[in-house]
Amino acid sequence: MRLGRNGADALMEAIGEWDDPSKKELEDQDQNHIDRIFGLEIIHSSFSEKLSEDFSRFVNKKSYCSVSRTEIFKYGECFKYINFPILFCKFKFGEMPGGGFFQMDPKLAHKIFLSHFDLVDDVEENHSSFSFNKNTLKILNKYFKKILKSYEKSWNIIIPDFSFSEERRMETNPSFLHIAELNETVVSVEFDVEFDNNPKLYFFKVCFPFSSIEEIRIQLADASNIF
Repeated sequence: MRLGRNGADALMEAIGEWDDPSKKELEDQDQNHIDRIFGLEIIHSSFSEKLSEDFSRFVNKKSYCSVSRTEIFKYGECFKYINFPILFCKFKFGEMPGGGFFQMDPKLAHKIFLSHFDLVDDVEENHSSFSFNKNTLKILNKYFKKILKSYEKSWNIIIPDFSFSEERRMETNPSFLHIAELNETVVSVEFDVEFDNNPKLYFFKVCFPFSSIEEIRIQLADASNIF
């Protein structure tokens, strides 16, 4: 099925409206830049379906995930409006330089943690007291391993032999992530996560620098002619 270009078109239009001159340099990118965005759109649409399956298994309750927005900005802007506590899982694009990170809503992390011990959801309201200590991070890291494998499968739709490094690191402080220089362009994709019989909306993000995908830019651009 061919996905529409609405997401990519809106994204590039937004880039043109930015006031910051450092961001407007993106306007001068060639058509392949736009097509790479479209290729990433295909990958993350697939990933949203796999995330739905993963979270359903993690908490034993039907979940629904969808891409809420895709943004391009400078890495230094990633953490301007961040809320704590927060949870990151840093990963690498195989042997390529650089990497990216997953960011999980702390309420969602707490929900998964409770389910791990078969605890009921009615104590979830106490997530503000939930701490990301060494033991909780060790448990949650196992779930991030499964999420990363799902992400890899989504990339394989376009690039069959693509793989992520087994190297992962859990972080709660964004200053320790350093996946790019502060003025480097990054892609951020945010997902909405919902569960049956639960009115709450959770978020899940993936972020990585454009430089991490330079070696596969041709395959991403070609995706616009395949799907």
